[in-house]
Amino acid sequence: MICLRCDAPLAQPAARCVACGGRLPADPGDALTAGPAALFACLASAVLLTAAGVVASVAAAVLAPGVTRLQTGGHEARAIEGLRALARAQEAFREQDLDRDGQPDYGTLAELAGAGLLEPDLASGLREGYRFELATAEVDGEPRWMAVAGPMVEDTTGRRYFAVIPGTTVHFRWGQSIPLDAAAGRLPPDCYSTSR
Repeated sequence: MICLRCDAPLAQPAARCVACGGRLPADPGDALTAGPAALFACLASAVLLTAAGVVASVAAAVLAPGVTRLQTGGHEARAIEGLRALARAQEAFREQDLDRDGQPDYGTLAELAGAGLLEPDLASGLREGYRFELATAEVDGEPRWMAVAGPMVEDTTGRRYFAVIPGTTVHFRWGQSIPLDAAAGRLPPDCYSTSR
């Protein structure tokens, strides 16, 4: 046991401390009769814990947006990569007639997956915070396709919406989905080409 007034070690329970002569509380946890050393230790601990909490809160508030931006950028990069993979898969599907119907056409997500051209997550239509959709159409005897990818939670998993059609690079639009219209054969005029 330790004296709560002067922090001197006590050999056995006693009514008074042999070092300082101070009266010892009946219950060592009784803060009202604790000495200045114990009260200072409690106060210092409380101040340090409060300061640590404030520092942690400020650090989280400052760093969290940066971490979110990094995660969002990573999700967007994977969405672009996914649409490029879909474009490569569509070309292989058409060139090799992987549905064996004798027609140079394009495949659905299920057909591309069945032909082994897509990774399972992309074939499911969900990949790292983005939802992928693919549509095929035939216009005047010419097969067409279009794929879009949109964030599952806007501003959290991504800020940009992406699309690709045959013969183009991946394009994006800020904060607004891109309509899935394979028959149109074109992208909305306010879409921008990705630089990668």
